[in-house]
Amino acid sequence: MMPPKNPPEVWRPVAGFEGIYEVSNHGRVRSLPRLDCAGRHLRGKVLDYSPTRSGAVRVHLHLHGVRYPRYLADLVADAFLPPPPDRGYRVAHMGAIDNDAAWNLCWLTPGEIRARKAPPTQAPGKTCYRAVPVVATDPDTGHEWRFDSMADAERWKPGRVRQAMISYVLAGKINTHAGLLWRRADEEGNPK
Repeated sequence: MMPPKNPPEVWRPVAGFEGIYEVSNHGRVRSLPRLDCAGRHLRGKVLDYSPTRSGAVRVHLHLHGVRYPRYLADLVADAFLPPPPDRGYRVAHMGAIDNDAAWNLCWLTPGEIRARKAPPTQAPGKTCYRAVPVVATDPDTGHEWRFDSMADAERWKPGRVRQAMISYVLAGKINTHAGLLWRRADEEGNPK
């Protein structure tokens, strides 16, 4: 759905928090003026958001002294999108993940969401370091292990082997990592 020009902001109650919070079609949440559980008057205000590591926006709602973290996209979709055709559908962004406006959201199945995800972005002319095949060599025994990527090497010994440190060895900044010598698998004399 394309964003309308200068759309008016419409507020609707948040399901389960009626009379306490409202969500807008622009992707904002506000608290309403009310009395708290101690009888104090609370002013209404637009809530602050906290983005997750993935970039999705999360908001914390409070009810009877309990904090409820909720994704803003879910709140907007529940209030402004028609109901999903099936229980298996999830909210998805049609554009930027930090834009939770109603016109940027739709319902998709988990499979459709996975199919839409693009490969990681990288600088032009650069290779994504996680996809570089590497070989680890034990300097004492000469035994070699080949990995299709640095991520595979990290999964081999989680907590001990780190992708960033392998890239430092490949760049010549350090000599070894985790007691092993590292090189690209496609270097001369090694099979590709």
